[in-house]
Amino acid sequence: MKKSILVSLFLIICSFYSKAGEDSKFVKAMESALTAVHSSKTVEEMQQAANQLERIATAETKEWLPVYWASYCYLNMAFMEKETVRKDQLLDQADKFLQKAETLQPNNDELLVMKAYIAQGRISIDGQARFQEYGLVFSEALAKA
Repeated sequence: MKKSILVSLFLIICSFYSKAGEDSKFVKAMESALTAVHSSKTVEEMQQAANQLERIATAETKEWLPVYWASYCYLNMAFMEKETVRKDQLLDQADKFLQKAETLQPNNDELLVMKAYIAQGRISIDGQARFQEYGLVFSEALAKA
């Protein structure tokens, strides 16, 4: 009996340390990716950071932060880009990652603000043509946040 209790206790401790190691691995990967995001000055550098976050999101399917930050990267790339067609493509990518984050973390204020920010990006491309559609998305997301 004593032996089985000790074995069970040992297995519980090992699983705890194994999980703690996985968490620290995730934290280190996120720290590295966010450092890359914040130091990015060009679209290419931001794309590399977004790719790094996408890899983390693929490995950590239950975490919302990697997809949130990937959305942030694509949104920033859209604001850096000059060509309107490319801006829309980048905003579509940002939207895709935001929707994934919303499924993992519904009704999160940060995600609502990101939704408004993406709508602002779409309005900035052609304000007169897009304000009626995206202005509503912008104001509703901020009001809900």
